[in-house]
Amino acid sequence: ARTGKAEQAMKGHVFRVSSVSFSADGMRLASGSFDNSIRVWDAITGLLLRAIDDAHGRHVRRVQFSPTDSRRLASVGYDGTLKQWDVDSGDMRWSVEGGLFAVFSPDGRTIA
Repeated sequence: ARTGKAEQAMKGHVFRVSSVSFSADGMRLASGSFDNSIRVWDAITGLLLRAIDDAHGRHVRRVQFSPTDSRRLASVGYDGTLKQWDVDSGDMRWSVEGGLFAVFSPDGRTIA
């Protein structure tokens, strides 16, 4: 906001938020939390679009949208897993052990 004041507050996590990420088109905002969940919001209206409870066995460390579309979201938890999610359905596409960070390559094909 130009005034420096918050325009809206998005409520939906039980504990504090650890990470946020805007989708490439700016229409969605994802948040990961110490409550082990992920939330996806309409960035304009603040409406909750998707709740992924128990996304990780421990706190969500990072969330990141793919730079090429707003349907794929990567997350890393303090449980050491890196996961990719289909935001529209809330389904996990895959999970691998040993993840610390979630960063998409510029073309959206690779997650490091």
